[in-house]
Amino acid sequence: METSTGDLFCDTDVSPDDVWGDPVICAEPATQNPAPALPPKRLRPENPAPSAATGGEGLRISYDMAPRDNGGPLAPLEIQEIRGEVVRLEPEEPAVSRMPRHVAFHERPAHAPDPAAASGEATDWGRAKRQPVIWILGIGMAVAATVVGAMVMLPFVNKSNAARPPLPGQSEWVLEAVTEADAISEMLSRKAEAERVFQDFISAPSPEAIPPLIRDPEKIDGLIREMRHPAGAFANRPPPKTRNWIVRETPLIRYGILTGILPDHSNFEAYFTLAQGSLVMDWKASTAYGTAGFAELAQKQGNPAEIRTMILPSDFYTLAFPEGAYQNYQMVSPDQRESIWAYSRRGTDVHEALKLLLNSGEIITDETEPVKVTVRLEPGPANSLPGQWQIVELLHKDWIAP
Repeated sequence: METSTGDLFCDTDVSPDDVWGDPVICAEPATQNPAPALPPKRLRPENPAPSAATGGEGLRISYDMAPRDNGGPLAPLEIQEIRGEVVRLEPEEPAVSRMPRHVAFHERPAHAPDPAAASGEATDWGRAKRQPVIWILGIGMAVAATVVGAMVMLPFVNKSNAARPPLPGQSEWVLEAVTEADAISEMLSRKAEAERVFQDFISAPSPEAIPPLIRDPEKIDGLIREMRHPAGAFANRPPPKTRNWIVRETPLIRYGILTGILPDHSNFEAYFTLAQGSLVMDWKASTAYGTAGFAELAQKQGNPAEIRTMILPSDFYTLAFPEGAYQNYQMVSPDQRESIWAYSRRGTDVHEALKLLLNSGEIITDETEPVKVTVRLEPGPANSLPGQWQIVELLHKDWIAP
């Protein structure tokens, strides 16, 4: 609170907590720029705080302090027992009365005691129950009757599977099949004989010694003298090295093929068949004989009546042999050095025969390996190329004649 005394202003507002203790100061009215003025601080407060240096007993901590007397003996702890009394704050409400229980007695009906219950499980434990002997005899007789009945009915059950009377010629056909299998096995064992016949053939001293070794000598006597190797060419040479002996069978002929290497390191393939119980060599098939050479056929020359070749399908067509009317084949020479083009007219017997021979089925593609055949050719149309021929007859499959 400020009071005015004339031209002086005195500040009389003092807080209860004020420790400054200054007298009331009256100041002159503030000028335009008053300077700050603070009262001098009191040198000593009115109520100084107690100091540790002034003395007095405080809290002393030491290891050798004497026990402090608490001022009297220890008072015992009083334990008050909790009794089972209930203190009700309000009066107790009366309980609801219950209905009296009426007990009714019902008499059980009288019945005879169960004899099975007289002996419990513990009494009969470990004892086997014996069946009457009549049941055992009855079961045995039933089993015996069942077995006897099955044996009696067995012939009637197997009557449908009994052997039927043979058809006419059936027995002969079975014997013939067994004979053919034995003949093939017997021919497979003749490799040594085939090697001996071939060695005698290539080392024959003269053409007159060859006919006993070959098949149908009277039909090819004039051709033997034109064979590629002169008689006795391998007379003083080591025997040829044979590799394979294969037996094949067609509906018309059974024959064997002996392959190997000649003393001059050239390959050979000799065909053999049975004649009067002995192996003989098929000269035409072994020498791949043809009525014309492939060099002649490439120039549209020679006699194409009997040509042994390796054939495979091809797709070389010209105006003389259009694809819509012909099927093209490539014919390779037996020594695989030359080839010509051959065609079969679609729809003819020779075309169907070659198709069946070269195609394994409708879905399977054409054979990729050449097939050995013997065919008869004819020259093509006038506008055909020199190396184009038409196949008019399939003489036989492979190079051996039936």
